[in-house]
Amino acid sequence: MFLNTVRNSSLFKRLLKYFCIFLAILIILFLGSNKYPAIATSQNNSNIHKQNEQNEQHVNEQEALVVLGNHKLFELSDKIGTLTPQMRAEKASEIITKIADNSQFQSSDLKVIDSSNKSLIIYKKQPIISVFDVDGHSMNLPRKELALNYKEDIIQAISKYKQERTPQSILIDIGKAVIATSIFATIVNFLLRFRKILKKRLLFFNNSEPAFTILNFKQNFIKNELITGQIIKLTLKILDTAIWLFLFVGFFAFFELLLNFFPWTQSLASSIYKTLSLSLLEIIKAIINFVPNLVFLLVLSFLSYNAFKILKNFFLKIEKGHLNIPGFEKDWAKPTSGIIQILLFILVAIVAYPYLPGSGTGALQGISLFLGILFSLGSSTILTNIVAGVFLTYNRHLKIGSLIELDDVKGVIVEKGLLSIEISTFENNFIVTIPNSKIISSKITNYRYFKSNSIDLELIKNQEPLYTIQLKIYSKLYLIENEAILKKIIQSIPEFSLDPKPELVLKSVDYNTTIVYDIYFYTDYPTKIKQIEIKIRKEFYEATRERETIVNN
Repeated sequence: MFLNTVRNSSLFKRLLKYFCIFLAILIILFLGSNKYPAIATSQNNSNIHKQNEQNEQHVNEQEALVVLGNHKLFELSDKIGTLTPQMRAEKASEIITKIADNSQFQSSDLKVIDSSNKSLIIYKKQPIISVFDVDGHSMNLPRKELALNYKEDIIQAISKYKQERTPQSILIDIGKAVIATSIFATIVNFLLRFRKILKKRLLFFNNSEPAFTILNFKQNFIKNELITGQIIKLTLKILDTAIWLFLFVGFFAFFELLLNFFPWTQSLASSIYKTLSLSLLEIIKAIINFVPNLVFLLVLSFLSYNAFKILKNFFLKIEKGHLNIPGFEKDWAKPTSGIIQILLFILVAIVAYPYLPGSGTGALQGISLFLGILFSLGSSTILTNIVAGVFLTYNRHLKIGSLIELDDVKGVIVEKGLLSIEISTFENNFIVTIPNSKIISSKITNYRYFKSNSIDLELIKNQEPLYTIQLKIYSKLYLIENEAILKKIIQSIPEFSLDPKPELVLKSVDYNTTIVYDIYFYTDYPTKIKQIEIKIRKEFYEATRERETIVNN
């Protein structure tokens, strides 16, 4: 019952999710423990290649350790024939591990056989390692004495190795793991509860009355409610970040502690710790090396920001008429500003790219090439519209305020851009967007140009669209009766806006009692126009049927 309650709790699910993420990170880092690539900066490839060669040479010169499990026995630093110190140490470690796993091991079977040029450490008849004179010279000891010291180190290490794997030691390790898990779970539960309580207190502090006090600080100390809410949100974000960062580090420390409890996983814990520490060192070194580039990027960002701001203000003054340049029209200010800002942005990106972290790596270059290919393949239509937009920008015939007709669209140009123009139609105030490429390739009738004092373009752009419903009806009643019925029905439609009111216009009448009406109206429910039309027809036919029945009687 208790286990089911724990499994179904939100705390357990959240801890399990973050623990799985933490394990995934550890596995990725552990799989990549054989290589520690530095985070690239703007260094050239030749310097990186030389640095890798120096690192490999330094690794080869390091002394090799003979180990048993997680115990270090002794070091080998001399090459014997074709055998490097690492090869000698690996072979000796493998043989000693096999001997330690033998349940019938006796320390008396471990002996040193001395000869003229070497001392051989053997177990029964199996050679473990040969000690030569050069090994003694490196340790400043006679060869035979060094071999005896190695023998004692092997005996002590095997004794500890076996002691750690006895049932009593394993039970003790399990008990330590259970206690550590309980303590860690308690700390995590306390932190999450503390976060929850503090969050409630802060939100209550933000929503409380001015007289409310918390920790002897009055809420009216900050009079601006907007600033108070921002401070509360910032405090909550800082709190969440600190708690989750602490939990992440705690997960790592707890996981490493659990692995160190058991002899079979101590080497794994050491490897994970070494991998993470080396990765963090590489990241710290890369950050330190990136500081000069970061200073350059900050200066470049500051200058670019001010350049954009100056350009925007300059063209804004031209657009508003505060600054006049002979031959340069006001309508050109906004698109020209956009074109120059795009070109300036591209220039800044080109200058900043070599100073970005990872700019010299093949991965980022490949991604840049891939994105460039995608952009070139998918932007042909966009580029066509941009080129057409640049042409239309400096075309004196099409201006904002021009009344034009393009195909079946007739209206006033209310907006011009690099990709399209917007036309407000006279018939129903719809805003129609037309791509610039279509304008270039189509026949346009330009009727007239409305000056700013004769038409309010902002009013046209912000005006609500006028919708139309055309009714073709058959009725034997008089026109005045039909109109009265329709007006009554229209007034009962809740979807129609009452300001301005809907308008009923008679379009045509023939001798076969066919009447055509147009209903002009404004509405906030354009998706319901079809349902509104059906409703009007239905109510009209019901009303006319009743009226015709009364007249016939």
